[in-house]
Amino acid sequence: MLLSPKAMRTLFLLFALVTGCQHPAQAPLDQHRALWKSKAIADYRYDFQWHCFCADTQKVQLTVSKAAISGLFDLEEKKSIDLANGSKWRTLDGLFDLLQDAIQRNADSMAVTYDPDDGHPITVSIDYLKNAVDEEMGFTAGKIETVWAN
Repeated sequence: MLLSPKAMRTLFLLFALVTGCQHPAQAPLDQHRALWKSKAIADYRYDFQWHCFCADTQKVQLTVSKAAISGLFDLEEKKSIDLANGSKWRTLDGLFDLLQDAIQRNADSMAVTYDPDDGHPITVSIDYLKNAVDEEMGFTAGKIETVWAN
């Protein structure tokens, strides 16, 4: 009897749950998220770019105040982006959540590079389905600067 890829993935997840196995990306994610949280940076600015077959892949600078995006600037067009159109971008905590979601969805492959000083993800590549086309996604995040809230 041959199992479909979906059935095999479900069986693998069930086996992992029963045996206590963990996705290989989970421990590094937990370690680096803890490092990021230990820095207690609430107000910051950082550069970000999606890498996917999707809209809005321009390089932007996000300003985060008290855990929420408070400013969005298109670095290529040199203009502000209306925050009402900013739901596609995330805080750094939101990027950690995105990685956790990929683990929970059992992405076929994940490659993540973390900043050794503050733990934030720098480069990410996620392939949710090995044999599917154009569902891969990733991002780069960097140039983090602490900003002081008024």
